[in-house]
Amino acid sequence: MYISNVLIENYKNFKELSVSTQKVTAVIGNNNAGKTNFLEAITLPLFVDEITSRSKKLVWSDINQETKDNYYDFILEKKEEIASDSVDLKCFNAIVPQVKVKLEFEYGLGEFYAIKELLSEIDPENDIEDELPKAALEYRFFCKNTKELLKHVKEVLESVSLDINNLDVTDLNKLKQNLLPIEFFEYSILIRRIYNLSATTIIK
Repeated sequence: MYISNVLIENYKNFKELSVSTQKVTAVIGNNNAGKTNFLEAITLPLFVDEITSRSKKLVWSDINQETKDNYYDFILEKKEEIASDSVDLKCFNAIVPQVKVKLEFEYGLGEFYAIKELLSEIDPENDIEDELPKAALEYRFFCKNTKELLKHVKEVLESVSLDINNLDVTDLNKLKQNLLPIEFFEYSILIRRIYNLSATTIIK
């Protein structure tokens, strides 16, 4: 069995990356191109904190900068709606940064039962010997309660300005980490079980 595809979203310098891999894959690039970040991302779905020095609980700087900038731009653009509690929560949910790393695996028939908990789907019309179901692990780092985060954002803005409507880029730059506190985030690792095909959190 080996990793056949890596999908990374919003982790460090990777806004979105999908890479097909083989049994032996070389990672080559210039300095600061992201080689170490790529290898770190791969470990996120695989190990628990107890057996790796890299914690699965990310920090603010681990989130892709472009994704964070889009989030801050949204706050600046919607500041009046935030002040009046009229901002669309669905729109806010969509802009809150989330990190995802998904690993897909290739395996042989002899390994089927050893990894069946990782299987993403199975087609009852197909014989297993004809087409093996796909296996995958997915790590997500996400805001556990966006409604509370939005409430926190309003409180932070009000704490530095009597009139949120006068907030400008200079003000916002001083508040960036306070507007996206990691305390509101948690991680999970998802698999898809062969029997009920539903996503299951195995580490949280």
